Amino acid sequence: MNRRGLQKRGLFWLFFRYYIILACTLALLVTLAGWLLDTQLDEDVREDALGRTADVIQLMRSDYARTRADEWSSLTRYFNATGPYSVALLDAPAHADMWLSSNGDLVYARLGPTHTLVIGPIDALATKSRDLLLNTQHQLELVVTLLVALGFGIGLYAWLKPQWRDLIMLLDTAERLGEGQLATRAPPAESRLFQPMVTTLNSMASRLDALLASRQVMAHALAHELKTPLARLRFGLALHDTAPDPQARAQRSAGIDADLEELDRLISDSLGWVRMAGGQVELRSQPLSLAHWLAEQITPVARAYPALEIHCQVDTALTATLDPVQFGLAIRNLLGNAARHARSRIDIAARIEEDDSLTLTVDDDGPGIPEDARERIFEPFVRLDAARNRESGGTGLGLALARAAVELHHGKLSALESPLGGARFCMSGLRPAP
Repeated sequence: MNRRGLQKRGLFWLFFRYYIILACTLALLVTLAGWLLDTQLDEDVREDALGRTADVIQLMRSDYARTRADEWSSLTRYFNATGPYSVALLDAPAHADMWLSSNGDLVYARLGPTHTLVIGPIDALATKSRDLLLNTQHQLELVVTLLVALGFGIGLYAWLKPQWRDLIMLLDTAERLGEGQLATRAPPAESRLFQPMVTTLNSMASRLDALLASRQVMAHALAHELKTPLARLRFGLALHDTAPDPQARAQRSAGIDADLEELDRLISDSLGWVRMAGGQVELRSQPLSLAHWLAEQITPVARAYPALEIHCQVDTALTATLDPVQFGLAIRNLLGNAARHARSRIDIAARIEEDDSLTLTVDDDGPGIPEDARERIFEPFVRLDAARNRESGGTGLGLALARAAVELHHGKLSALESPLGGARFCMSGLRPAP
């Protein structure tokens, strides 16, 4: 049911629906408890009546046994005149030794094989008092039940009211988000029951808003970045057709191939960043020996930049549970970035922090990164004027891809000043293998 449907029915409908169910359940429980109490009380009264008359009946039986049968009528009149109870003699056999009448005021007892002794009414005043007590008890139960139901209803309404307002607020926020108003956020909930839902909904809205904004930035930036290689391709094709000889044509064909490779790399990196930023990449982590694995990542960079000294300061016993493909993407981009800007040296180091997390750093001795640009460089297609430009190579997505890959591993990638004088890229919060 949507917000308008709930508001149309209103809080009273919600309250009435649940209150009727709970009130009926409460009334049923009270009625059942009263019936059990009445049954137990009635049984106690019957047992008490039989217990109080058992000795008297035994004495009467003894007297009847010592008296001839033709004198039993006289003996019965004697008991009525002197005894505490009225006594009657029935000329009919008894079906049990002793029992009470249905209303509990007469006691029947076997007297020989042919007669039945009837004693009572027993404690008529007590019976009337019991009936009066039961009637009063029923009235009291009714009053108590009504008071409990009233108090319960007031408490239930007071409890439902903030829940109702929170529900309407959440539905209103969800409808606005569904209409594309991604800047909408739910205000804090009045009840503890809905506060986790408010937090989750706002977090989801923030992620959606950020994802949509990043994709819009990516779309605009990608369109801008594609212009340069496309323009070079168009120019290269024009020159290719006017080449004076086969050697010149081959050289211009090689330039076209390079531009096509750049386009392919740009599109591939863009799609990879979109997948990682959107959480569409599934990690396949495994324990890695960091020193050995990093040496494999360093080898192609060392071959491409033979003039650079690359030092890997990692303990050979250190291992970490990482996805070698996705984390390898981060390391290769950071190494490539450092190699393009280093003057002569790159250092890679790893250490275990006090909280048992793993930190990896990549340092270079290049021109460094201005402090006010150390966060902006992780945005797609952002290049610094002095330190990073198209002439230095790359698609402008390397650092954005590296950060996305590190965040997939629940780590953090940040840019700092290096002790070598250039830039330091620090990957922190990674967890080593046990």
